[in-house]
This record gives sequence, structure tokens and C-alpha cells, in this order.
Amino acid sequence: MVIRKKDIEMLKNIKNGQKLNHSDEDAYILELEDLLSYSTDGNYKLTYSGEAILNLIESIEKNGIDVSDWKDEFRFIGSEIIAMIDSSIKAGGKVFEDFEKPLKERGFAKDGKLTDEAYELWEIYRLARPQLTIDRELADHIKSLPQGPAKRTGTINTDDKLTRRLEAQRLIAFSMPPSNFFAFTGLGRKIRDAILKGSQPFSTVVNLDILLSIKKAKENPDQLSDSEKETLLAMAYIDEHNRLLAAGEDLYMAYKLYSEGAILLTPSIALILEEIETLFVVDELWQKHKTNKDIIPTQKQIKEALAKKDEEISQHTAKILYALECFGLISSRKDDRNRLIYHITGWGKKVLEDQKAKKREISSPAVKCLTITRKEFSAPGNDWYDEAKKANLVGDFGPTKSGSMYEELAISIDRLTHITDFEMEILSKISDKNPIYLKEYQQQYNSKDHEKVKKAIELLDAKGFVEILPTGIVILTEAGVYLKKALSGVSSGFGNPVTPHLVRVLRAIKEVGTLYEKEKKIRVRPDKWKEVEKLSGLDPETFGEVIRIARLARFIGTNSLTDAGYNLLCAIDELKKSYSELSRWFFS
Repeated sequence: MVIRKKDIEMLKNIKNGQKLNHSDEDAYILELEDLLSYSTDGNYKLTYSGEAILNLIESIEKNGIDVSDWKDEFRFIGSEIIAMIDSSIKAGGKVFEDFEKPLKERGFAKDGKLTDEAYELWEIYRLARPQLTIDRELADHIKSLPQGPAKRTGTINTDDKLTRRLEAQRLIAFSMPPSNFFAFTGLGRKIRDAILKGSQPFSTVVNLDILLSIKKAKENPDQLSDSEKETLLAMAYIDEHNRLLAAGEDLYMAYKLYSEGAILLTPSIALILEEIETLFVVDELWQKHKTNKDIIPTQKQIKEALAKKDEEISQHTAKILYALECFGLISSRKDDRNRLIYHITGWGKKVLEDQKAKKREISSPAVKCLTITRKEFSAPGNDWYDEAKKANLVGDFGPTKSGSMYEELAISIDRLTHITDFEMEILSKISDKNPIYLKEYQQQYNSKDHEKVKKAIELLDAKGFVEILPTGIVILTEAGVYLKKALSGVSSGFGNPVTPHLVRVLRAIKEVGTLYEKEKKIRVRPDKWKEVEKLSGLDPETFGEVIRIARLARFIGTNSLTDAGYNLLCAIDELKKSYSELSRWFFS
């Protein structure tokens, strides 16, 4: 949504009976964002959203904001304003200090808090239904722009009519103050991909009718009319058998985003150098295994190999292996000799290949710099962009090949939760009722621990249990709320109270056991524990140790999950559900 001061005047004039030609560019853009409609009598009329915006303006003026002082091109509403309000709502109404001035001068902030008008705008934005209309001229403009995130300077002009059309249709977004970046949104990316892959023989490249035909081709191809087939075939959206081509698949995902709502998650991952080094060691052991079958990546042999490179790293072998398995880069399973063997996954091999050129840490903010652009109104700020640039995840015009790989990894992996003692301690301090800034959590510790606190919160973010907003506000996710409950009674001293191995055991218990909904318990018959062990894929020694620790941590009772265990399973299930849906939308 993009509304300038001169657009406000136009809305007021139309309400007062002014007639406008359908070719008026400014009126057309307001029509695209569902503020005006072109009626059968050949005149523009205010929509419900248009009326609501004028009521909002009236309320702001009554509160002392003099709209007449604004310049004609002043951006009253833009994607950056919506993003600021969304971020502040998630922060319980607190306004980030950098947002105070731009929101206050628009009547959306007062005394560091959002005003009622800010919440009202959020509702108007949420209920407005933008049109999707991409003509040949706009399609050519889309082709000329980088996917982003990219710097605005020298790349895009917010006042340009074609740029305003894109923003009105929620296809691009600008970053929050200092607003140095822009990016195509999740919807915009899918439409851009389709335009780059397809053909444009007609004056209209994408509109709702075309999207509905795409939906039909995907779900009920027999119902396509001859004219629909002819159009989609000519545009290289389907083949002669009515099957969607690559461009058509992108448009189907665009339809899903348009009709079902934008992506809400900002998935991420995080890798430190010790973990990357260990991944290389696992690969080296597999290479040696080809000529010496006695060499194989058990935890013991991995630790011994690490010790030859760095004795200090080897002392944390178990924790490192948990971290790698947590992010789906390795998997562990027992062999025919009941040894737990570590294997490099497909994603692990891609990370190895990427890291061969230059070993480097991959931080959560660096990956979020890319994944945030899949949302509806967000682009990254300077800090995230700088980290992504440092890690070679973005270039001047968007993701690098490496960045695209880590972005897809973050969206696609099945996270096998790993929580350390310190992460558990930090999580206990994060409130879902009163969100505060990351730096405020750091200030609760000695200055020497500030970086440790930052890394712990970033890891919780990468694991899906908190979300760090571009402002630095930290909020609990739904999975995080469950996890916090699960860990509330766990004492410190376990080192790694939640591990991927524990997750596998809990999933096996869920499959084998009987759920008692009223008591929120899952019970396992004594004779079924062997089946649980088999399903977990763990060797007997590891399985026994996991059960022992789980009972000490009070996740498991004699023959059932405790309340803590049930909440932990709920956290894991919530995480899997959220990311499975995200992955399905983008990589189905």
C-alpha cells in the first residue's frame, strides 16, 4: 500500500463528487490497492478501504496533525510504514527509537507507543484486497529490477509510476528507516520468476483471471476452456497436455500467496566455524572408509580426528554433532554392528561444497536478510545486510548462489531441536507478554558475556523458538511458548537438555504410545519400549542414555511423557508444522 499526500487529496475530491478519467495514473494506482473502484457509470468511487483511510485521516487531523503541511509527494503510507507498525505491534505497542519520528509525524506514535490510529491502519491494510494486474510495460520493468535485497540508490525510484504500481500490489517492499534497501516480496518473487521464465505475447501478462486459470490447470485441468488453454499455452505457462510449466508453477504459488495470505515466518540457520570444521572431519572419515572399513564416523572417531586438528574443539564434539544434526546437515543411525554412525545429508554436502572456497560462519541475521523478503512488506535493514554481505550471501543486486542455497536450506530442513543449558537460561528470560530488545537482554549480564547472550538468542531464532525483528525486538514464537513451558522445571547442569536424539525418541513414543487427551499424557506399555528404541534409530547405548537423561530432566516418567515432555513434543510438532507448510509452498 502506498499513499502520498496528493493521493489523500484525490480521495477527498472523489468523495466530494469529482469525476476522473480511467486513464488517470494516480487514480489507477489507488484502484490497484483497493482504495478506489471504477464503476459501471464510468466514474471512480471510494471502496470500503478508501472510506476507512479518509476516516483515519480525519482522526489524525483531530489529534493535531496538520496534513496540509505535507508536500504533495510525501509518503503518508508505504511498505516501510506498514513494516514499522507491524514490528511495533509485535513488540506490544512499543515504538523502536528509529521509528519514533516517522510514525509520530503521521499520527501513528505518541510517547513511545503506537496510537489507536496505527492499529486502525493495520486493520485497513489487512482487509484491503489489492488487484493483481501486470501489463507488458510493468512486466518489462520487473525484468529490469534485481530480486533484492538491493540498495535503492541508483536502482529504483519510489516516485516512479511503475514502482508505485508494484508497491500498490504488494510486489515490492522498502526497508524500515533508514530505508536503504528494497526487495521483491514473496508474492513479487513468484510473479517475477514466472515473467522471467514465461512468454509475453499479450498486453496482459498476469491478472486474477490468469491466476484462476492457472489454479484450474493445476487442480482440475479437465475444466480448462479452449480459450484458457490457448492463452496459457501461448504464455508458456502450460504445455500441450495442460501440465504446468516452470512459469506456471511459479504463478500457482503466487496464487496461493495471494489467496491464502503472505508468509509470516522468517526462517534461518546458524553455523559456527567449529561446526563447519567438524563437518569436514566427518567427510574425511567417510573418504578414508573407502579404503579402510575400520575407519567410520562414530562419535569416538570424530572426536579423535578433531583432537588432531584442535584439542579444544574436540572437547565439544557431542554438542557440535547435535548442532549439525539440528540443522539437518548430518544424520545419525545405527549400523549392523549397533554402532551409531554419522552420515552427511544432501544439505550437508551442499554446505561442504560451499565452504570449500572459504570457510566462514553463517549467522542467523545473515540468512534472515534473505528470508525476510519472502514476507509481504519487509526488506532487511543495514545490520542484517552487512552480515549477509560479509558471509557472501548477497551481492549488489540480490542473493548470491551461496545465499540462495542457505535460504532454501533454512526453509526446507526438518529441525531436530537442540537446546543448550545457556540457551535454556536465556529462553526463561524471554517474555511473550512484554517483549524487549536484544540489547536489553545483554544488559542483564556482565559486558564480557554480551556477545555470548547475542549468539544464544540468534541460535534460538535460527532454531525457530524466538524471532528477532529487524528492530532488535525479541519475541517468542508459538513453538517457543511450548518450549519455555517444557523447560520451566528443568534444572541446569545437563549441558544439552534437549537434543536431536531426544526428539527422535519423543517422536517414537508418540507413534507407539497411547494419547490420553484429557490428561495430556502419552503412555507406553512396558512391552513396547523395544519398539520405541527401534523407531528412534539409535543404538542401545545411546537410547539408554537418552532415556536416563530424559527421566532426570523429567520429560519422561516410568512409562509415559510428563507434562514437560508433552509440551516439548508440542513445541517440536508446532515447529515441524510451520516449516513444513512454508517448504510446501515454495518447493512443492
